[in-house]
Amino acid sequence: GIGFDLPILHRRAMLQDISVAPGMYHALTKRQEYNTDHFDLMLMLAGRNPFSGKLETKSLDYYLYRFGIGQKLDSWDGSKVYPAWKEGWFDDIEKYCRHDVEMTATLFERVAPWLIAPRKQEAVQQAAA
Repeated sequence: GIGFDLPILHRRAMLQDISVAPGMYHALTKRQEYNTDHFDLMLMLAGRNPFSGKLETKSLDYYLYRFGIGQKLDSWDGSKVYPAWKEGWFDDIEKYCRHDVEMTATLFERVAPWLIAPRKQEAVQQAAA
């Protein structure tokens, strides 16, 4: 999302000389409460610690379990991607990433009615169709 995925993708685009529309990166990485273009699910589901006020995020696997959706692939997490890449296990990396995206999309669909205003939900659904 905002804190990891988008900055990495933006930097990789620059390094690979891939054109990105001016302003798109900034539009997608605005603070979540002002952002109507990108929904960072981790931030939207996070809660504030009542004592420190700090944002407390949980893992995707935590939310998948809590909402009864399923779980991430056994024995795989993001820390295994680079070693797998060095070994040339590209099919395994693709399987892991695809599953992660599918599970994130399923979680988003499950919680969207509580997180997104109805008018914005219609726009999101139309864009997905």
